[in-house]
Amino acid sequence: GVDVISYSIGWYNAGPGDGRGPINDAVDRAIAAGIQVVVAAGNNARRHWEGQFTDNDGDGIHNFTNSDESNAVFLNAGESLTVFLSWDDWFRSAQDYDLYILDAAGNVVAAGTNFQTGFQNPSEVTGFTASTTGTYHVLINRFSATRSVFLEMFFIVDREMQYNVPAGSLTIPADSEDVVTAGATLWSNDVIESFSSMGPTSDGRTKPDLTAPDGVSTVSYGFQDFRGTSASAPHAAGAIALMKSRFGVFTL
Repeated sequence: GVDVISYSIGWYNAGPGDGRGPINDAVDRAIAAGIQVVVAAGNNARRHWEGQFTDNDGDGIHNFTNSDESNAVFLNAGESLTVFLSWDDWFRSAQDYDLYILDAAGNVVAAGTNFQTGFQNPSEVTGFTASTTGTYHVLINRFSATRSVFLEMFFIVDREMQYNVPAGSLTIPADSEDVVTAGATLWSNDVIESFSSMGPTSDGRTKPDLTAPDGVSTVSYGFQDFRGTSASAPHAAGAIALMKSRFGVFTL
């Protein structure tokens, strides 16, 4: 009896960003059953980076710029950082890249070093809680690979990463073709939030499909304090439910 699903959840390292993957498959089953699915785009525009692996000096470490092999972030003591890395070798990868987090002194504080031997996803994840306040550095290492892959990385922390790429910062399943993907605009001025994740998908489709309000008042979050695309998606879903109730159909 469900007509509309509102889904304010975003997954990382769960697929190539082109609408494929196990989460996308579940969404596709709902859509095939005639249910309209509305998905939050994500809040990662300033916490996302993607680009081709580049090694200017041949040391196996990716260059984010010609002279910088680190994507840095400042953390206060007690703040936690999780980093997700994936690359364009889905779903069984033989291209093996690793992920490291270093402190200001160059000590490794966390690492993602799973093997990719042709049977695993192209995925690494690592994280830690900062023991001291300071700048921390995220590095990508080419452990064993026959080609330079296209990399994608997300920082899960309430701060911007040093080198960010807003384009392509959608979480999964916001990349699914037939979902309505909602970005966030502040309710008071309809300006797109700087954190609101952007498309395109990895196969070049335009997303999000629309925007809806955030910064809104709710019982749970209080007065004008519900921010993010998780607020926008239920607004869009509610509007779609009203349209289906009145007209019996919704088309985008």
